Amino acid sequence: TGKGVAGFILSNFSSLPLESQHVLQVLSAFGTQIDTQLLQILENYQPGITSSLDSLLDKGILDQAGPLIIFAHDLIQKEIYESMPLAKRQLLHLDMGRLLGKIYQNAPTKGRTFSAGISMTSSTISLACDHIDSAGPQCARDKREKHRYAQWNLIAGEEHFCHSNFCAALYYFDQGVVFLDE
Repeated sequence: TGKGVAGFILSNFSSLPLESQHVLQVLSAFGTQIDTQLLQILENYQPGITSSLDSLLDKGILDQAGPLIIFAHDLIQKEIYESMPLAKRQLLHLDMGRLLGKIYQNAPTKGRTFSAGISMTSSTISLACDHIDSAGPQCARDKREKHRYAQWNLIAGEEHFCHSNFCAALYYFDQGVVFLDE
């Protein structure tokens, strides 16, 4: 069964080098797949993210489908993610959100697209918000940081609104309000 395969691979998770474990935990915070172009951008800001990819691909924990790095099984991603204590997951999301927000603010991706044709600039702010929102408003250091995250959610919401993605826009607007309410 799929769960048996995922369990077998996860039983060997602790035997992986610490760097590989960290990479898998970071990747698991993005869900079951991540664009290789985004990984390269993250590598520029946080060296080491891509260092274990070849080994993890060789071990069959990850697969590559064109420009995407994908967990070989959804349960592997789920188990790796859920095996982290809540506080560690929140900190990981906060770190990734801050990093993606920094990338967005520096905007080295303006005018570029991911392999799927999605604007890097607009999706970067949405990804930053997804991670910050997953960490929650209690993870912000102070009122100024909460306002910054509310502003980022407003920008993400406006971008989704402009593309007629009203449900996503409403989600980001609501999340921004959550940061202002705290």
